[in-house]
Amino acid sequence: NYVYGSSQHGVVSRSVNGGTVNAGFTMVAGAEFPGVDQVSMFQTPFMIGYSNPKHMFYGAHDLFMCYNIKATDIGDIFYRKKSEDLTSTNQDEKIEFIEQSRADSNIVYIAYENGRMFRCDNILNLTSNAWTELPNPEGNYWEGIRFESHSTLADVVYMVKGQKVYKSANRGGTWEDITGTLPKLGMMSVAYMHGSDDGLYIGTTAGVYYKENSMPEWQLFKTGLPLTQVRDLVINYSTTPPQIFASTFGRGIWKTTVLNSYKHDLVVLSGSATVNNTNASA
Repeated sequence: NYVYGSSQHGVVSRSVNGGTVNAGFTMVAGAEFPGVDQVSMFQTPFMIGYSNPKHMFYGAHDLFMCYNIKATDIGDIFYRKKSEDLTSTNQDEKIEFIEQSRADSNIVYIAYENGRMFRCDNILNLTSNAWTELPNPEGNYWEGIRFESHSTLADVVYMVKGQKVYKSANRGGTWEDITGTLPKLGMMSVAYMHGSDDGLYIGTTAGVYYKENSMPEWQLFKTGLPLTQVRDLVINYSTTPPQIFASTFGRGIWKTTVLNSYKHDLVVLSGSATVNNTNASA
C-alpha cells in the first residue's frame, strides 16, 4: 500500500493506503529532513530499493540514502550522505537519474544533468562509499541519460542517451552501441524484460520499440499509444502476464501486457509447410 510521488525541487511524499482518494500524502524527503542539506532538481530523482523496500535513494548535488523510508513515525526517517562533491563543489550541478542494480544491491549508477556518470559498488556500506566515474559515449553533455540494470547479471547495464541505446558488460567501464535500426528519435527511457534474451523496451519521443537478440531489428510497440514522448517505462511482474506502464509527456500513463517472446513470421521459400494444423505454401 506504499505509494511515493515527487513535486518540485526535491519534495517526495508518501501514502500508506495505496494512493487512493484522500490518501493523505506526507512529505518524507527534502532539504528539511535530517541528513539532507541540499535542494534537488525541479523533477526530483529518487528510487525505492529493488531488494529492500525500506531503502530509498534521493538525488540532489550529492546522493542520499534512507534506510527506513517505511518508518511508521515520520520523525524517525533520516538520510545518510552517500557521495561528496563528485563533480565539483558547485551545488547547482545536480543528479538527474539513479539506478540500483537488480542483480547486486550494492551497485548504484547515477547521472548528473551535465552528462557526467558515476558508479558505486558498495552503496550499502555504512561508513564509506567508493565511486568510479564512467566514460560517457560522445562526451559529457546533457542528453537525458537513463540507466537500466539487468535482473540477474550484475555486470550488465543498459543506457539510453540522445538518439542512442548502449549496453555495457563491465558495469559501465565501456559501452557498446546497440541502437541498430532504431529511427533517429530521442531515446527517453528503457526497460529490460526479466528472463528475456536482452529484451529491451525503449521509450522514445514517438512511441515504444522492442527488440531481443533473436530479432533482426527493432519493432514498434505502440498500438493505441498516443504519438508523444514516453519518458518512463516500468514493468509490473506481480500480474500474469506482466504489464508494462508507459508514462508520457502530457498524455497520461498507459499500460498493456508485455510481449512473452517475439515470434518471427513464417516464410515458406518453396513447397509448403504445416504449423499447428495451418498450411502455408510458396
